[in-house]
Amino acid sequence: MQDSNTPLRTDPVATPEKPSGRRVRIALYVGLCLVVSLAPMVLEIARYPDGESRVAEMLGAFGGLLALAVLTFPAGVVAVFLWWLLVWNGIATPSEGVAAVVPVFIAVGYLQWFVWIPKFVRRGSKADSR
Repeated sequence: MQDSNTPLRTDPVATPEKPSGRRVRIALYVGLCLVVSLAPMVLEIARYPDGESRVAEMLGAFGGLLALAVLTFPAGVVAVFLWWLLVWNGIATPSEGVAAVVPVFIAVGYLQWFVWIPKFVRRGSKADSR
């Protein structure tokens, strides 16, 4: 029992802070992009003993690329173009290309969904309130 003369503990260490909703949404978005980007690699590993099939690899890579492009549309077009350059010039296989451009997808998606669009919406709501 607490005595009435004993002060209550109110320092910040005693009460842990809850993460803000924005941070949770950003972490969820980045996690979703990472999970989607693993799809081509998982497909590669699943059919590894069957031998190499360029068409099957392209289809798996297109699946992961399409999912990432949908998550980041329209800004994700930049990353799709970079993927195309990597694959077309023979620098990377289609699956390796997806893995290489995942950071670009995450960066442009973050900028689009969590910086530019909220700033645009805030600016529009300030103009409407005048």
